[in-house]
Amino acid sequence: MSRHTVIFIRHAKAAQSSATGDSGRALTDEGKEQAQQLGKKLTATLAKVDKIFLSPATRAIETWEQMTQGAGLSTGDLPNPQQDPVIYAGEPHAILDMVRAQGDGETVVVVGHEPTISEVARLSVKDDVEVPAGIPTASAIIISASHDWKEWHSHVATTAEFIH
Repeated sequence: MSRHTVIFIRHAKAAQSSATGDSGRALTDEGKEQAQQLGKKLTATLAKVDKIFLSPATRAIETWEQMTQGAGLSTGDLPNPQQDPVIYAGEPHAILDMVRAQGDGETVVVVGHEPTISEVARLSVKDDVEVPAGIPTASAIIISASHDWKEWHSHVATTAEFIH
């Protein structure tokens, strides 16, 4: 059985407000730089991604775009990102269901928001695996398990790595 990995990413630093509401908040210049740096740190991992799920919020979409730029990857190198309102809604069990239902591949990316990103990562790992709560902007939690996607449920992942 192959190892399956989920990379949970919190969006980079965003503007405090937007004329179009919370979901329209764009990245600041600092946020763009943060996302590019995170992309550089994750270059090898991002190159192997099979599925990408993004919150439909502007800051999450821009974070992913800046990360791929920082990693030196083009859109042709990666699968098309899928925007899913479940991520913006922030219900950890629903996000875990989304990951479980994706079916193919070995590596999935989820770009979203706090506190949901750290909550769903903590929900996914076994009790003895440490996952930080309340991660800063432009951070990733990478979790892995030797289970098929359909078998992913709470407390199944055996490894976790925090990257900021």
